[in-house]
Amino acid sequence: MIPVDYIVYVVDDDVRVRESLLELFASLAVPSAAFGSASEYVAHPKRDVPACLLLDVELPDINGLDFQRQVRDADHPPIVFITGHGDIPSSVRAMKNGAVDFLVKNKDTSRLKAEFFATVDTAGYGPHGHPVTRVDSLVVFRTNSTAHPL
Repeated sequence: MIPVDYIVYVVDDDVRVRESLLELFASLAVPSAAFGSASEYVAHPKRDVPACLLLDVELPDINGLDFQRQVRDADHPPIVFITGHGDIPSSVRAMKNGAVDFLVKNKDTSRLKAEFFATVDTAGYGPHGHPVTRVDSLVVFRTNSTAHPL
């Protein structure tokens, strides 16, 4: 078996969304970790592997767009926003600050799955020019030069 060498982080205040996404990624054998706030995510030790961050806009401790701005120049995984509170100005702000995409939540996880895979599959490169790598139908991003090759 090939060792797990990538991860998807989910930051969303809605426990049902977190559980649903964790189940979705588990069904695809994609390693993932979920957090209810940006501060929980920041406090969590991160492995030095390719990663992607699914980030909600409305969080209890900080707006996701403000969090994105705070980490913009740091070495962090590329961000795909997922939100139930999307509007055009928010999506434009997210994309201008380097988000890979801005997806609207709905109850149909298969649609979210398809949109997410289409988003990362067509990205080619993440923010700051990080190349992407395909792993079992999921594209993850190499966030630094010390990430292990897949």
